[in-house]
Amino acid sequence: LHCPLTASMLEKFPLVASSWEHLPIITRNLCIGMHTHSEAEDIRNFRFLLRQIDMPLPTRRYSSASTPRLLFSDGSGWHVTSMSFRLTAFAVWDAWEELLFYSSPVKGIIQTVPRAEALGVLYSVLSTEFAQIYCDCKYAVDMANDILDLKDFIWTSIEHGDVWKAFQQAVQSREGNYRVHKVKAHATEEEAITDFDRWAKIHNDKADHFANKAQYDRSEEFKTIHSKLFESEKQRCEIVKQFQLHPVAISQI
Repeated sequence: LHCPLTASMLEKFPLVASSWEHLPIITRNLCIGMHTHSEAEDIRNFRFLLRQIDMPLPTRRYSSASTPRLLFSDGSGWHVTSMSFRLTAFAVWDAWEELLFYSSPVKGIIQTVPRAEALGVLYSVLSTEFAQIYCDCKYAVDMANDILDLKDFIWTSIEHGDVWKAFQQAVQSREGNYRVHKVKAHATEEEAITDFDRWAKIHNDKADHFANKAQYDRSEEFKTIHSKLFESEKQRCEIVKQFQLHPVAISQI
């Protein structure tokens, strides 16, 4: 039996797996990477700090049924070589007043773009009583509208059920009207054909900009640890790549 880290690596690289039992310990450590006490400590601190991110409830803005807010939400993901070190954030942009409603890194161990998109929709609802919400993530749009249409879900059996449960409670606890609309993701000038497309592109790009900017809203300690782990992961991937290309030479290290 292998630890989760080793098992994941062997599943990803079958050539390494086929030779694993015959490799010297030092070569195995090079392939795995997480073999020093320092790195293990960094990982513990990294996961601890992810759980400590502050995501306060947004300030509620005034809105009325006759003039609902026009909100754009977006999630951002920094794609690194390992999902273990991916970072995500989200933002809510008000196209009515052209101002940022909310932005934040995502709190917790689960750092996926769909979760960031779901949080963007949730925090849009938490921001105001009446809103038309625009989002470029089909998953988030469909889930939100299914809940608004009173479809039943077992929250423990779906991905990001905690976020969607909070969304359901937010829309049920208010006498507000919401609808979530799909817009094109990262549309080019050529793709923005209609007036609506051009309007949506401007404001969706704003939400995307502030979601990316929110990635930097982290402590210096967190950014230092993440940088170290990211560099270690790059080195590890390069070693495994070289092993795939030259397995005999590397196995003799």
